[in-house]
Amino acid sequence: MINNSELILNSDGSIYHLNLLPEDLANTIITVGDPDRVAKVSKYFDRIELKRGSVSLSPTQDILVLNG
Repeated sequence: MINNSELILNSDGSIYHLNLLPEDLANTIITVGDPDRVAKVSKYFDRIELKRGSVSLSPTQDILVLNG
């Protein structure tokens, strides 16, 4: 279990800076490092079931979440 102080949730129960609910997460997670690689990797998905927009954490760090 993750301590409340280590997992900050929004009022809707989603994870703070990702805006993801537990049911949004897939069993397998692929991280690509560079946001430009998301399109290169996801073109091999059969379908995209969830897409959450890019969130800038800093000038060099963005988050784009796809579930497919």
